[in-house]
Amino acid sequence: MQNEPSLNGLASTIQERRIDSDQYSNELQLNYDTDHVNAVLGAYYFNEQQNPIDSVGFKRRSGNAQSPAILARDNIPLDLAYNLCGYGPGSTTGGSAIITPKRVCTRSNLETTAYAIFGQANFDLGMISPGLEGLSVKLGGRYSHEEVMSENPGIVIRYSPTAPNQHLPTLNPTAAGTHTERTFEDFTPEVGVQWEVNPDLLLYYTYSEGFKAGSGENASGSTTIVDPETISNHEVGVKATLLDQRLTVNAAAYSYELEGLQLNKTISGGPTGYTTIFQNAAKTSANGVELEFFARPTDVFRFSGGLSYTDATFDDYLTIDPLAPQNVSGGTPYNATTNPDPTAFGAPGGGNLQLAGNKVRNTPDLAWSLHGELDLPFAMPMDGSLMLQGDASHKSQVFFSEFERDIESSDAYTVFDASLVYESGDGAIRGQLWVKNIGDEEIRSSTFALATGRLIGVTYLPPRTYGVSLGYRF
Repeated sequence: MQNEPSLNGLASTIQERRIDSDQYSNELQLNYDTDHVNAVLGAYYFNEQQNPIDSVGFKRRSGNAQSPAILARDNIPLDLAYNLCGYGPGSTTGGSAIITPKRVCTRSNLETTAYAIFGQANFDLGMISPGLEGLSVKLGGRYSHEEVMSENPGIVIRYSPTAPNQHLPTLNPTAAGTHTERTFEDFTPEVGVQWEVNPDLLLYYTYSEGFKAGSGENASGSTTIVDPETISNHEVGVKATLLDQRLTVNAAAYSYELEGLQLNKTISGGPTGYTTIFQNAAKTSANGVELEFFARPTDVFRFSGGLSYTDATFDDYLTIDPLAPQNVSGGTPYNATTNPDPTAFGAPGGGNLQLAGNKVRNTPDLAWSLHGELDLPFAMPMDGSLMLQGDASHKSQVFFSEFERDIESSDAYTVFDASLVYESGDGAIRGQLWVKNIGDEEIRSSTFALATGRLIGVTYLPPRTYGVSLGYRF
């Protein structure tokens, strides 16, 4: 990613991110099944180690030649700067990638170790009385224990736009100086009741709780590990099979409250030119309904689909807006003694906004999808089959940030896909002609704010694409 801002003569930046990650998990389950009781008891272990490398470099210019001298002056070995960036001059070639040392290099160490014990049992109350036949209850729970560790060593060279051939003091947060650990524990229950009115109709209600442990922040010098998220959810629903089993309908309504939603953003300011904020939104809630169906009107025609409506909003969230003009201005200037870590919190007229009532990120009010399949009665080689498929999907406006701005959103859209599928009689050969996004709609998939460039970026879903796929099953 390369940006070319011209603010106060600040050189453009080369930004890069790489992540090395190792994961290990193991799960053990014991199952018990009888005519009236179904139960499972299990244990789970998970360990993940992540080592993200983030670097922000200078554009080529004569002022960069002073960087090694600045490091030497501050008694920071040059090979340390290279190691934190993940490479040195001898390990990469070409373009701006070899500009060393970078303005910012962070090589984080993030580790999570999780243990859990869980269990669930379904009891058929018909074993108590024949009058309770078809009625059952569900009891379950999960105990979670997670240990989170983060370290964010790095190199930060503060660039001065007013003196482009000079650098302000270099910062060097160390692994030991940023080492942070937190332990999280929680028990999350689940209870429910269901009534099988007859073999084609089922009614149910479920109450459940969820837990997500706090996470470490990946940012130079950060010692932040945020608080956990917790959620409580009520759901009531019906599952029905109709019209001589040619139509299946599932419907559900739910309501949840979520405390401590983990969100991050980037604002301008600080020695690096930007400051990351990783925090918990106080409270969010949602109410919604979902409907899904599968229909087989004839032996050669099938269609299915789903519809959801969700009203998800923040109930309480005090936070800062990174795009407010007073915050972009950068706040109180950097000073190594009196203000070594300036952020937009110090900007005149800045401060927190209350976002209660705003929509939650990436949650459209309305979404629906439809899928159809038609078997074509043409003679095919090897006793194969030919099928025409079509898909349509729709989403209403989606906001990508909690500030509910149109510029950080995707307009409502509908996408159509189609394909022609051949499969041999033995299932070994499968070929497909396909086209996606037939209308060539321009659809935003996300937006992001770049504090170092004072701009908003956007990514898009693929445009109209088409192709041929061929597979053979051995």
